[in-house]
Amino acid sequence: MPSARWIGLLAVGLLLAPLVLPPFFLQLLTEIAIVGLFATAFNLLMGFGGMVSFGHAAYFALGAYAAALLVKRAGVPSSPSSSSGRASPAATTASSTSGRPPT
Repeated sequence: MPSARWIGLLAVGLLLAPLVLPPFFLQLLTEIAIVGLFATAFNLLMGFGGMVSFGHAAYFALGAYAAALLVKRAGVPSSPSSSSGRASPAATTASSTSGRPPT
């Protein structure tokens, strides 16, 4: 079990990473975090829950696709586009359960 000192040091290092790393390594760290989050969600669903479902993968893909379209086509910076990427699956879920398209 890592001590609190090492966890704090890791947290500070990750917070300072965007200020000192070149863009390539920053993108690499971001992709590692995304894959780690996906793997954690998959482990919770398959490992602890015992359910075989790939529906959550569609929501990850929908959010990533929405964020990528905003960056590539609309020229939106990556921070606001990642926020909209998180909101896009929620809007899709709300529209499919209410029967009305998102506005």
